[in-house]
Amino acid sequence: WIQEICGVMPIPPTSSSAVGTQASVVVLSNQLDHLTARVISDVERDLERMHVAWREGRDSDVADWLKYTKNDNVLWQSMPSQVKARILRFEALLTLELKGNVELAKQLAVDAQTLVPSDNQTRLQALIVYKEKGPEDAVQLLAGQKDIDSINLRASLFLEMGSIDKCREELSKIKNSDIKPNAETFRIHALLYRVTKDISKAQLEIQKAQELEPRWKSIRFTAAVIDYFSALSPIAIPDRLISWPEPVDWALVKNDDISLKHFRRASEIFQELPTRWEEQQRYKVWRLACLANDPEPLIALKSTLSVFCFARYLAMSTNWFFKLQRMSLSRRLII
Repeated sequence: WIQEICGVMPIPPTSSSAVGTQASVVVLSNQLDHLTARVISDVERDLERMHVAWREGRDSDVADWLKYTKNDNVLWQSMPSQVKARILRFEALLTLELKGNVELAKQLAVDAQTLVPSDNQTRLQALIVYKEKGPEDAVQLLAGQKDIDSINLRASLFLEMGSIDKCREELSKIKNSDIKPNAETFRIHALLYRVTKDISKAQLEIQKAQELEPRWKSIRFTAAVIDYFSALSPIAIPDRLISWPEPVDWALVKNDDISLKHFRRASEIFQELPTRWEEQQRYKVWRLACLANDPEPLIALKSTLSVFCFARYLAMSTNWFFKLQRMSLSRRLII
């Protein structure tokens, strides 16, 4: 009855300023969404770059990026859960390798799983178990995983355990499927051939890895180790993975030009490898082993290394001490 008495009320016209304001809000909202998408895309690209940096041994670059990314509250809050979960898992991996902090790695893994419960964290969990309990328990967690990284990790764990046949069987899964091998696959093949003393095949496999990822620290280190063993008699090559080179009798050291080239190339790589303090002694001892078997080590040794950094190791290694004492005058290292 209101309309019968008063009639239909006319709709007041919208002012031009109101229309303009609404349009501006829409435009700004679209621009903000576009800007956010670009920022997230940049973060994802940076994350991939940091994975490469980590592989290359540039740990400080990775640590700085993680700190910057997580401390930027606006950036962190604007990220999708999937991106944050990937960053947290990456941080957990770094925490295990650089700090050995298992509890912190566990917490980061839980935080990542909370953000995206559906994500597969089997490989990360296996690495945590490896740090806690060893390869035997870690390898069980990876059973049934079919991605290339999990297969590589399982094969490397079998190799560390000395299970040569199981390592070979694991790697055969890649060959007998449409899974594409990567640089790490070829590196593990090279180590397998090294352990079985087939050095020529080890050289071929590590060359394949170097063609794909020539700057990865693990590949450069493995290449140097294979170069070192290429200059020794097969009798002197251990049938297991080792962290430190073992002294060998002079009769088992090759002294032809090609072997000396292997020693010197390995020595250069051990010197150039980017390294944390914890790894320095290991790389230096490997380099010392190369120089000790080179007819002219003194010039290179004095110009690039401090001999005193080996004093503690040599004092603990009677075999190395007597080996050095047996050197001729021109090859003796004066400490």
